[in-house]
Amino acid sequence: MIRCVALTLLATVLAGCSGQGTNPVHGTVKFPDGTPLKGGAIYFSNPEQRISARGDIAEDGTFTIGTHEPGDGAPAGKYKVYVKPAGPKDSSMKREIVIDPKFESDATSGLEVTINAGPNEVPIEVQRPK
Repeated sequence: MIRCVALTLLATVLAGCSGQGTNPVHGTVKFPDGTPLKGGAIYFSNPEQRISARGDIAEDGTFTIGTHEPGDGAPAGKYKVYVKPAGPKDSSMKREIVIDPKFESDATSGLEVTINAGPNEVPIEVQRPK
């Protein structure tokens, strides 16, 4: 009985900590003309703090970032950002290039954001391929 209570208490404490230290991060990925990127994923990386976070991009270009679990936000700090567009639904099909490939790596995207304490709205702009 005591063991069950202890395990339940531990599970409750751990569940309560999963989002601690993170801040809500929402945004959109769009092209310069305002057209949204339809689908894919967006990644935030902070090598100094060894933190990475990601979010799925919806068909309307919106995303919500998660660090420990989907949508739980990200710790405050400066992040490099990169974007991976959605691939074909059929794996036998060739992937269409919809954004400039430089945006698919944090080393080349040139995208950086600062996450502050509290809610963050992050607009991301990508270019079409040249």
